[in-house]
Amino acid sequence: MCDICVMNAVKDRMLSRRQFFTASAAVGAAAALGTTVAAPPALAAGHGSVEDLTHAYDAAFPTYFGPPGFAAEQKFNFAENGFNLFELTINEHTGTHVDAPLHFSPDGASVDEIEVSALVAPLCVIDIAARAAEDADAQVTPEDIKAWIAANGEIPENACVAMHSGWEARPAAMVSATPMATA
Repeated sequence: MCDICVMNAVKDRMLSRRQFFTASAAVGAAAALGTTVAAPPALAAGHGSVEDLTHAYDAAFPTYFGPPGFAAEQKFNFAENGFNLFELTINEHTGTHVDAPLHFSPDGASVDEIEVSALVAPLCVIDIAARAAEDADAQVTPEDIKAWIAANGEIPENACVAMHSGWEARPAAMVSATPMATA
């Protein structure tokens, strides 16, 4: 979600077009002179693929605290205004988002204080979909982690370890009716 602090943090860290072309010219000049320019670590490591974690919001989308879920009210339309604009109402702990340490700590970092480079990480997906299809309370076990390591190698430092439950295929009403586990 595009909270203003997120947008400003990204804007402050991104290159302008002028900076991009200046950097591109410097890289080209370095290549012509036979020297090298180091890429930022996240870019230098490369990525095998990009995972799209997008889910479409609607009024039935399950949220942390339950209803009202999500609302979208059109404030401007293309026919009358030349553009479309919706006002969205949603709980910040909904869907794929950055959960800043500040949410659960009085002195944790806020979203705008998290370096953008810290948001790029190797992804390790532990798939328990078959077990979760049979047992709604299925959890990742140490054996699942050991099996993943045996099949894929060690989990890289600073990796994002995610669980695939297969629940994205379930109707939203069924998922929202399922009680959340508590620690």
